[in-house]
Amino acid sequence: STALSSVTVGSSSTLNLATNNVTLRATTVSLTGTLTAGSGVVTGTIQGSSDGAGTVNFNASQTLAGNVGTSANSLSSIVLASSVAITANSYNLDATNITLGSSSSLTLTSGSLVGNVALASSSTLTIGSGGLTGKVDGSAANVGTVTFNSTGAITLASGTTIGSNSDASTTNGVSAVNITGTSAVTANDAIKATTVTIGDGTNTASLALAASKAITGNVVINASGTLTLNNSSSVSGTINAASSGVGTLAIASSSSVVAAANIGGSSSSTALSSVTVGSSSTLNLA
Repeated sequence: STALSSVTVGSSSTLNLATNNVTLRATTVSLTGTLTAGSGVVTGTIQGSSDGAGTVNFNASQTLAGNVGTSANSLSSIVLASSVAITANSYNLDATNITLGSSSSLTLTSGSLVGNVALASSSTLTIGSGGLTGKVDGSAANVGTVTFNSTGAITLASGTTIGSNSDASTTNGVSAVNITGTSAVTANDAIKATTVTIGDGTNTASLALAASKAITGNVVINASGTLTLNNSSSVSGTINAASSGVGTLAIASSSSVVAAANIGGSSSSTALSSVTVGSSSTLNLA
């Protein structure tokens, strides 16, 4: 192989691969400064020279060929330019801040994403089985889409929020949160989105909201989709079926939940398939 052992980019310096869309092959690329990539891939691990150092700009679409930031040497920032599509697949991303430009997309399958993410208009973040740790929010009010697409469980730990935090009025929120595939998402913190959609109408998908946590927005449940609310959790908007007679709302055992708006809509076209109230639980519609 002709790959280098290491490439280092010092403070206040930039290595520009984008102008001529060239590739870079090295075991490790360590940054204090900035790496700007085009369509040419970097084969190897890109990391900070110390934890939280260095910036990577993606100016053109590509499929990653290595991790971008590591748990020991995360980056300061990862920036996707407008209309850029980055496919990470099984590779991990770890940075203090990750910014998606308008109409850009970042897609992970089994790789993990660690960092705070800002979504612009029409941008999309797709998370697979590798999961997400950090805060995701729109760069403006109600912009950006977060999609969870896995074949199993995705657990969002306390402190990992989507468009929200303990005070939803202080965040922008995102346009949409979609639970697709056979994803079973457990949200241990708040979600703020114009619409949260559970299921794609074909596969079994679910979202469980932890006790005392809130969804700020409306929920739509597709066929084979389930929303589970635990004790004192809440949805500020409506909980409707995507079409007549599909979707399930479940109130977990030993839980008390107060409905804030209509469940199943005001007509048969948005009526749910079922609502289940668990043992020692109460659903208050009053």
